[in-house]
Amino acid sequence: MARLGRSDLTLVQLRYFVAAATKRSMTEASVDLHVAQSAVSTAIAQLERTLGVQLFVRQRSKGLALTEAGEQLLRDAHSLLAQVDEMAEAVRGHHYDVRGTLRLACFVTIAPFVLPTLISRVEAEHPHLRIEVIEADADGTVAMLLNGSVEAAIAYDFGELHDLAFDHLYSAPPHVILPVETERNAYFIAAESVTNATKHAEASEIVLRVAIRRIPETDMSWLDVEVVDDGVGGAGQVPGHGLAGLEERARGLGGFLELTSRPGGGTTVSAHLPLVRIV
Repeated sequence: MARLGRSDLTLVQLRYFVAAATKRSMTEASVDLHVAQSAVSTAIAQLERTLGVQLFVRQRSKGLALTEAGEQLLRDAHSLLAQVDEMAEAVRGHHYDVRGTLRLACFVTIAPFVLPTLISRVEAEHPHLRIEVIEADADGTVAMLLNGSVEAAIAYDFGELHDLAFDHLYSAPPHVILPVETERNAYFIAAESVTNATKHAEASEIVLRVAIRRIPETDMSWLDVEVVDDGVGGAGQVPGHGLAGLEERARGLGGFLELTSRPGGGTTVSAHLPLVRIV
């Protein structure tokens, strides 16, 4: 038996063979491959000569039928072509690997809710890409985009601003209009509580709940912010601790704060802040 040279058998011949074997017709295979029928028949004839076997039995009424050798080659060709495609994708992925630094501005009130998931996904899909996050208010976010301090930003879509292009990620319709001080302090309490759970409580799960609670008897509404973790517990509002000062922030708005943190158990921080206007 003659020994095959490396150039005797080509991937094009194998792809044409697989297409013809799948369709049981060289004409239909040529349509799928967007080539002339003669190109398919010529490639398969060359393949048969190279291998020294007959791959098809030509039947006028039934089209092409695979021989035993053809059945074996079809199985092997499927496997080989799949590996070739995987190899090509891997090489392309390496060539177009995203590297460098992306400077990203993020609207301060939504940062703790979208950034952890976003950064985790980016690190998984683009391990060589570094993200620098700058938190800012709405005006600061727009200013950084306009002066080139950042390449992109995550913020609420406030409409057409300075011809900036927005890509819609998801909808989050507003439920309440907060005074600036209430918004700032609610964010600080939530962020500080999440930070404490992450850095000090060794928590594996953190749940943030935000709700509007109305008391019919007093015709008053409250903003409830609650952070629950499954960490080691034992937290307290002592000087130097991350939770220090949260009670004063709540009291300054006419609200109050509750802290439950049993040693060896989880921690629950609940802030209750009065609201002025509900929409």
